[in-house]
Amino acid sequence: MRVVFIIILVILGILLALPYWFGINTEKEYGNLIEGFSEAENITVVDKSYKRGWLSSKAQTTYVFTGSKGEILKIHNEDTIYHGPIPLQPLFKGQVSPLPALAVIDSKAGLIPAPDSEYEDLIRGLPPIMHNTVLSMNGGGATTINMPGVETKLSEEDEYFTWSGLTGVIKFGPGFKNMVTFIESTGLAIKSDDLELTLNGVAGESDIAYEGEDYYLPLGAALLNVDSIYIRSRDKETGEFEDLSVKNIKFEGSTEDLAGTLTSVHSLGFDEVTIGDLTYGPGGYKFALRNIDKSSWKNIQKILKEASKQPKQENSEESNKYLAEMMGVLPELVKKSPELTISDLFIKTGEGDLRGSLFLAIDGTGLSDPDMALNPLFLLAAINANAELSVTKTLLEEALHGFNTEEIQDEINSGDLEPMSEEEIEKLSKERTEKDIEELTSQSILVLKDDRYVLIAEYTPGQILLNGKPLGLDTLLGQ
Repeated sequence: MRVVFIIILVILGILLALPYWFGINTEKEYGNLIEGFSEAENITVVDKSYKRGWLSSKAQTTYVFTGSKGEILKIHNEDTIYHGPIPLQPLFKGQVSPLPALAVIDSKAGLIPAPDSEYEDLIRGLPPIMHNTVLSMNGGGATTINMPGVETKLSEEDEYFTWSGLTGVIKFGPGFKNMVTFIESTGLAIKSDDLELTLNGVAGESDIAYEGEDYYLPLGAALLNVDSIYIRSRDKETGEFEDLSVKNIKFEGSTEDLAGTLTSVHSLGFDEVTIGDLTYGPGGYKFALRNIDKSSWKNIQKILKEASKQPKQENSEESNKYLAEMMGVLPELVKKSPELTISDLFIKTGEGDLRGSLFLAIDGTGLSDPDMALNPLFLLAAINANAELSVTKTLLEEALHGFNTEEIQDEINSGDLEPMSEEEIEKLSKERTEKDIEELTSQSILVLKDDRYVLIAEYTPGQILLNGKPLGLDTLLGQ
């Protein structure tokens, strides 16, 4: 009986000691989390505290988010940290978490506006962000975010802010070297005398990983969908309202590392854009950067990050220093013959459509000597590029007609032309449009093919071709 009692005491002692031991390790990993946040650009930790207990600990951290003009806002985060290996308090509150765990953290983050912020009332009216984090034994974990919806008045006038809230999950590895994120919000609305903004159906996800000990090179993929955006704003000069709406926006992007060579691609598309009475869509494009030397690109990101921390001063020694560092990276950057591509550029309108593409490449095989890579003449000799733009005949004529009509009206308002009737303005605009198209086609800047005006430009070392013909100096200068 005595032996059993001793065994029970030993087991109880171990169970009581484990949370304290886990608390010590949790404090260390928590510090790593805060340090990981502070590595992010434009985020600074200005205040923090940590009080370790036996079964749980308390912590507070204040972050400052800054932009080009200084502080944007602060986030004050309060954490209750329940020690592992089996945090009992969250279980008693009905929170089911993966077990065992190093710790479970309940957090509340409040938003604090920057001094003299024009959005002070809006930011102070937002509810705190509630999030729950489960720290795994290896230093990684997962955070569940829940920000409740809110409706608040921005002033005594008919101005208000409505937000449906935000939910999300962030899964991260040790040191935030890799993160998988899912964020979703059904929408928000802002209304005032001069502005009405509505955003519906926002959903995003990403799978990002960082290499090495720094955070200069994110690799992975991201996706963002927005069901609709509507903006109605008052023109400050005329006092009239202008409407803009976009439906079904979709962004996809990724960056891959293939044996030290980066490939970065993204695409953007939309179903419909409405500006006033004009409707366009669908439309979109694809963009790609290929054959980018990874180490050089990381150095560029490092230089840009360091430069962003410096005070904005024109012609300063610091600015010249960073410019010289950027130029020093250029020879290594071009050695793998980088390429830039814009493809599938497409916009449809009621009068037709516009299509386009662009390709630009630098042959780095002859630029291994830094002096050659930094010489503008040698660099130009290494460039090859081509671009193609085509537009339906009716769309170009309608666009030029609208431009000329507006220009004529401006000339009348400024006194350069005598007042005219609408019929006279219409006739003059039509004449100018016909003349513009005749000049563009006579110089082979545009070629009419199958009811489409086409422009094909090519650049090879020492020569520029426009629709297959060498481009003369007079054409280049618009003479």
